[in-house]
Amino acid sequence: MKNPVSHIFPAFLVVVLMAACTVHLSAREPVRRNAFFIGTGAAVPYSDFATSSFTWRSGFAKTGVNLDAGVIRYGRRGIFGLYAEAGYTHMFFNENKYLAEYNRILGTEGTTTVTTEGYRFLKGETGFLIRTVAILDTRFILKAGVGYTLCRHPRLSAANTYWGDVNTVNSDLDMQISGTAGIRAEHDIDERTGIFLSYQLFACKPDFRDTEGYRDYTFYLPVRYQQINLGVTRYF
Repeated sequence: MKNPVSHIFPAFLVVVLMAACTVHLSAREPVRRNAFFIGTGAAVPYSDFATSSFTWRSGFAKTGVNLDAGVIRYGRRGIFGLYAEAGYTHMFFNENKYLAEYNRILGTEGTTTVTTEGYRFLKGETGFLIRTVAILDTRFILKAGVGYTLCRHPRLSAANTYWGDVNTVNSDLDMQISGTAGIRAEHDIDERTGIFLSYQLFACKPDFRDTEGYRDYTFYLPVRYQQINLGVTRYF
């Protein structure tokens, strides 16, 4: 799968050029400097986090849901701004693929069953924004930020009627630095309210401790997913 990061840089250049070419126009429209936003949508894993075969960094993650909300403060011209937001994401675990991998390895000896849970992420972050002036009541906003995310690894288990308990991974929590980058298209529906469609990449690398496996050890999991959200912005 093509790395989604490659789509962000062309969008960055387009937004920066549009902002640079239209700074003088910003004085002609009311500058709304403060805003609150909330959005929700799909969280789609990619890279190793979406891998559904037994590798060192595979995550077996499936598409989930997310919810983000935050506040924005723009500068005097309304082009550059800062934001702070909090968000929650739940991603499902691909239990069918997980079971298929154990059946592939164990072969026809006995019957294998697995139990799984989902991934959960609770984040808080701050960052910067670049916003173009409105054209036909629509503007583009580029955002990038860093913060901390509390990550929860699901409890996993596999058992076989012939081999017995094959593997168990306990649930664990870890807090790590995370980063996001994305673009938003926002359409004004009145002087104070806008609706938006956003695309954002999330990255984090938590380390989890497994105390229930055949040995006590720590493993790293590169968490990568895309957020595709619909939301509302309220200016004040």
